[in-house]
Amino acid sequence: MKKQFRNKINRMGAVTVALCMAMGMTVGCGTENAPSSGKTNISAITSETQLSETAASEAQTSETVVASETQAAVPSDEVSVYSGTPDTSWYTGSENEYVLTTADQLMGFQQLRAEDNTFEGITIKLGASMTINEGTADELKAKAAENYAWAGLNSENEFKGTFDGQGNTISGVYMQLASAAKKGMFGTLGENATIKNFTLDNSYFGGPTAAEKSNFGAIAGLVTGKNVLISNVNVKAIVEEGSGEKLANVGGFIGAIIAEASIIIENCTFDGSVTTTGECAGGFLGYLSFSKAEVIIKNCTCNGVVTAANGAGDIIGWAKKYAALTTDGCIGQGTLIGKEGKDE
Repeated sequence: MKKQFRNKINRMGAVTVALCMAMGMTVGCGTENAPSSGKTNISAITSETQLSETAASEAQTSETVVASETQAAVPSDEVSVYSGTPDTSWYTGSENEYVLTTADQLMGFQQLRAEDNTFEGITIKLGASMTINEGTADELKAKAAENYAWAGLNSENEFKGTFDGQGNTISGVYMQLASAAKKGMFGTLGENATIKNFTLDNSYFGGPTAAEKSNFGAIAGLVTGKNVLISNVNVKAIVEEGSGEKLANVGGFIGAIIAEASIIIENCTFDGSVTTTGECAGGFLGYLSFSKAEVIIKNCTCNGVVTAANGAGDIIGWAKKYAALTTDGCIGQGTLIGKEGKDE
């Protein structure tokens, strides 16, 4: 813009000098001195004023563009409350990106997920904060029959897209399992799945009501794919076993990681509780075993309480038989990894 402004001044200056010479007023043209005749050079002053106004207008326009870009990166102050009717009308199946602005649309997203839509190669963004059920996690547990439930997803239902909360908050998610399953908000995370940039607040996840084991977490029950990323996600929830008791492989974020999966969990926090009378409970990951998985958990903080009969850790409950594991820069209230033995 500066170069363009200088060019404008040079061109206008040349025109002004030419006019002055034509009128016989060579003294004072293009200088700070007044003409010898004592008359004011109206043309030169007018031109310079117009140039100043143009520069100010361009600067203001530039500031407006920058301000608009800055505002676009800030989470919305609006909070949308679920009406009780999921909205799937936004999904055409022909776009690479969708922005959800209502809680009805978010519940429509989970309905589409329950119908085996993997959203592979598709980005879902939140354009506002969403409340599914009002109240705290304890209140959701107490009024179970009154809650709108987040649908449980089976282990074959993989999410392979990108979910970007854009700094917004999802509040009041309620899930209670009726039987053993690999469950969580996103079911199973498959190849190239990315979950990022949101807070999950005041939410409740209850394990199976039957006495069966499960892989169960607030974000996902299971990770099976490579190149999975969870970044800048804050979970404030109760994750606990159901009446069936002895729930196994339960995490504040992920229940279990298997096969040759690879995942990075970074810059995340867990505030809440993970509880089971069974084994393998972690603030971020319950169980890592019998796999060639590569796991990196870095710069994550557990401020919650993790309890299990065997294998409880603020970051990972139980880790054994894995290809690679890194937990750099992680902070907890106690033991970071409950039980560990790569070759067990």
